[in-house]
Amino acid sequence: MMPKKDPRIPVLLIVGFLAAAASLAGCGQSLDTLATVGAEQDAQHLWVKKETARFERLLEDVRAGRLTPGARMADITARYGPPVLVRDAEGSEAETGARKTLLFRNPAVFFNTPKVYLDFDAQDSLIIARVKDADAS
Repeated sequence: MMPKKDPRIPVLLIVGFLAAAASLAGCGQSLDTLATVGAEQDAQHLWVKKETARFERLLEDVRAGRLTPGARMADITARYGPPVLVRDAEGSEAETGARKTLLFRNPAVFFNTPKVYLDFDAQDSLIIARVKDADAS
């Protein structure tokens, strides 16, 4: 005698198949998300590397005396990138005729990093470039 077939088996197989397909579709979305996150991290890494290289070049140029008075602010920011801070000159800076001070620092290091201060006159010409080393207070 043959055992009776359970009518629920085909339904359970279909439901199981659909559940597996839905699970795989969700897995594809997860993989796409991971790939997107990986690409964004790569782009961030490249940005940090590029901006760090720009800052190091600026620091080297200031220390070597290659940034001379009279250089235009637009030319400097085009070469070395945007500063982290632009402010009106004050105190001893203003006494030199400076109207604006631009601050540059390593974009990936928040503490204990050298800082470059560039003072500009009213015509946006460089007056003086200063380096404040990390260990100076």
